[in-house]
Amino acid sequence: MPGVTLLHLDEANAPLVGTFAAQGDGSIPRAHAVWAARQHTAYYLTTEPEEVVDLLVPEKIHPIPTKDA
Repeated sequence: MPGVTLLHLDEANAPLVGTFAAQGDGSIPRAHAVWAARQHTAYYLTTEPEEVVDLLVPEKIHPIPTKDA
């Protein structure tokens, strides 16, 4: 089972991604990642968890440090 897969931003899912961009900060890459996390019930790893608190359930948001421990 692969751990990473490419999820295309195509005409079928672009309107849904656009919805998340409009609800968030307007970032298309972030909106695509939020869409993917919701679509696939995946975890969302980020250095900026505050940017997605209104878009994902807290259990799926996993902050990662910006510096090594």
